[in-house]
Amino acid sequence: MKLSHLALFLTLLVLLAITSWTAWDSHRDAVQARHELEAAQRRDMVTLQPPGQVGRTALEAERDLIAKQMATGTGTASSPYVAGPAISTRPLPPVTVPGYSAPGMNSPPPMTQWEKKVLSLPALAKVKDYQRDYGFVVIDAGANRGLRNEQRFAIRRYNAIVGRITIHDVDRVTAVGDLESRSVPQGVLVEVGDDVVQDVAPEQ
Repeated sequence: MKLSHLALFLTLLVLLAITSWTAWDSHRDAVQARHELEAAQRRDMVTLQPPGQVGRTALEAERDLIAKQMATGTGTASSPYVAGPAISTRPLPPVTVPGYSAPGMNSPPPMTQWEKKVLSLPALAKVKDYQRDYGFVVIDAGANRGLRNEQRFAIRRYNAIVGRITIHDVDRVTAVGDLESRSVPQGVLVEVGDDVVQDVAPEQ
């Protein structure tokens, strides 16, 4: 019985020694690998830095090198830090935006006679709500302004017609009109606040 206890103890002792040695060997390899990586990083950092600037970070050295080359225009075509072509300081020409003018910008083209006519029409009401999914518009005028079913009106924004509606439901102060989808220019949406005016024939 004592011999079996001794054999078990020796077996455990050997296993413990093997485990300890394996763990220590793995730790030593990890430390060595880390030291080699740090040494490689230090070598790369020193290589990137110009002479006399060792100790600065690689990013700072690279930034200073680029700034120097930008200022002097030096470098070769194969260098990753070559300054590009000189940037022109000549002012850019004014940008032209259709329908808008500002100091220093080109004036918009004059309005056509049709656009002047549209702009001069008195507003009878304004768009109060637009239900795009259902294709109807609510306006803030009704029987109090003499509106009746089947009347046709245009929706105006500045000097353009952005849609046409036909009234089909009138109460005292509001009315609902079906929006004619084909009358809405492509890419345009009716918006709350647009004017409702007498309908006009399309521009020829």
